[in-house]
Amino acid sequence: MTSSKLTFLVTTMFSRLASTFTLRQASHSAARHLERPFHNARATLSPLTVSTLPRSCPACHQPLPSTLPACSNCGSITNIPPDINYYHLLGFEYNPSQFHLDQGLLRSQFRRAQVACHPDAWTSKGQTDVAQLLSSQVNEAYQTLRDPLSRLHYLLALNGVPMEETDKLEDMEFLSEIMLARDTIDDAEDKAEVLQVADECQEKLKNAFKEISRLVERGDWSAAKQAGLRLKYIRGVEKAAEESLRDR
Repeated sequence: MTSSKLTFLVTTMFSRLASTFTLRQASHSAARHLERPFHNARATLSPLTVSTLPRSCPACHQPLPSTLPACSNCGSITNIPPDINYYHLLGFEYNPSQFHLDQGLLRSQFRRAQVACHPDAWTSKGQTDVAQLLSSQVNEAYQTLRDPLSRLHYLLALNGVPMEETDKLEDMEFLSEIMLARDTIDDAEDKAEVLQVADECQEKLKNAFKEISRLVERGDWSAAKQAGLRLKYIRGVEKAAEESLRDR
């Protein structure tokens, strides 16, 4: 493929996919297809300045049943620092060189924390507002860490390389492959063609996760950001394939 033709294909693709890959359309309820960079007030923080949580109750000094300052022994519940690290909030050690996270343990820690701060359990103590805020923070942390792409965005932010809406992917050959995959989905005459694209996406996703893990382990955050952008586009194709199969 000539350079001029490749440039034309990529330019065309950007105009066609602008709405599909807009960074403003993602939400935690659609974390599987997250397509916007993680952005949050704590994104500018260094991991060295992020607060940690107490292991014992500040009021009665007994061990806490979860990572939260919510004590079932004396009925004390307090707010957490606004800059708390999501890993610490859900009971994990923060390791900037580790991308993989045990999903089973993450779910277990999340449920344990949610039980500790469930608003209904604190209504009689007049602490519903604090409990609701804690519950919201725990849920945000869980949704961020459970999804590989949003977890990468969070790691990038903690390490001073936050994702921006203006970030562009420099791999033009990859972008042309994405456009061709979407054309295949749009022009497919039967499910078999779409299923083939979907299968290829699964293989690309596996490779993308492996690549991101290697880059995070090396601390190559600029390359990890580019890998995250590629992952975003692959997920977009995956989502398009799923929607096409549902409509057939």
